[in-house]
Amino acid sequence: MNSRNLKTGLIAASVLAASALAMTWTTSHGRVVSASGMAKFLAAPDVANIPRAFSYQGTLRLADGNLANGSYILSLRIYDAVTSGNTLHSETFANTVVRNGNFSVVVGDAVPISTTVFNNASLYLGITVAPDPEMLPRQRLFPVPWAMQAMEAATATTLVKDATVNGLVINKGSTNEGALRLVSSGPGWGSGVRFVNTAGNVTWGIYAGSDGAWNFVNEGGNQQIMRVVNGGGIYVSPTLNTTQINATGINATSINASGRVAAAGFSGWCGVYPGNVTNVVYCNQDVAETFAADRRTEPGDLVVFVPEDRAFPAVRLSSKPYEGTIVGVVSSNPGLVFDQGKTRLAGDNANLITDKKTVVAMIGRVPTKFSLENGPIAVGDPLTSGSKPGTAMKATKAGQIIGYAMQSSDTAKVGKILVWLQLGTYIPQDTLDALNALVAQKEAKR
Repeated sequence: MNSRNLKTGLIAASVLAASALAMTWTTSHGRVVSASGMAKFLAAPDVANIPRAFSYQGTLRLADGNLANGSYILSLRIYDAVTSGNTLHSETFANTVVRNGNFSVVVGDAVPISTTVFNNASLYLGITVAPDPEMLPRQRLFPVPWAMQAMEAATATTLVKDATVNGLVINKGSTNEGALRLVSSGPGWGSGVRFVNTAGNVTWGIYAGSDGAWNFVNEGGNQQIMRVVNGGGIYVSPTLNTTQINATGINATSINASGRVAAAGFSGWCGVYPGNVTNVVYCNQDVAETFAADRRTEPGDLVVFVPEDRAFPAVRLSSKPYEGTIVGVVSSNPGLVFDQGKTRLAGDNANLITDKKTVVAMIGRVPTKFSLENGPIAVGDPLTSGSKPGTAMKATKAGQIIGYAMQSSDTAKVGKILVWLQLGTYIPQDTLDALNALVAQKEAKR
């Protein structure tokens, strides 16, 4: 067929394929030619890379009904409406070979079809054989019947046992429990899951490390929140160095497989460690509370109230014997701290002692600075404030005491002895005996 014959518009395109389309085109000259056919989508060899192309085959006949032979220019367009509408894809096939009326082209192979084209519910195909105008009406594209299987995948509820997709193993198991496994040979997010809240711009995640430990991470803040290691150990912390359940909560916590809670810096020990040649007393068996301070204090300092109203009660070093407003002793390593609305379980108290703040042990055992101004101290001796600021001495007369010595001054070589805190008033035995004698005399006179 030559171009002069095509120009008359007396050409019929009979398209044969598997979708069983029945199509009728009207040429620009008003003459009707019939065609039947279909578009067939190519099968994808790889599920992950489905090609966006389909084959189109048909038969061309001359106006007199004879089959066309030769080379022709075909143009195919995909529209979103049967008339007018938008052109979603356009492709021209130059020198299309037609033998005994048969031709075949692949739409979307040379000119890729946009990923959004097949998002439309209805698509229409228009065909033009140059130099004639586009045939009418446009023909709607329908899926190959077997492609209906893809619709089932959208609502699939049955999974193949041990199916693997990019490391995600779907392992139904013998009892169909529906377990999922993430498989990776390397550490980090290759074997992890991210949970993203786009509104809050937050990404949390769980992944298995190369050491086999589970890591719970705030990815956006680059914080490792929790770590679970082999053997059952659980470590909770923003940094895993200074462990905390949260920034304002319990200090230093790890839970081991035996079910015990251990706090970093807290061993439950109080006394001189065996083999310690300096006889330094370590102790973290006291209950403490934070106070304001006008000058920096040190662990072991004996402190008293500052006699004035403040929003945050304040203490200072004791400065005279038998001072009456004794509060307690600055803690070395408290077992429990009440810190302005926060409750802290053990740990190093170094961050609680500043130029304007201190932490005071009020009950329990605590190493305390002392002097010998009232003589040597024996186990069980009552202790009160001495003349040297912040130090305790043996109480020899009635007055306020902080508690009782738990070791003698002979064993203390670094200026501190272990004290059992028991705030109260001390009365020497001879004074108590004299008072009791007076009471007995009064009763005898009645």
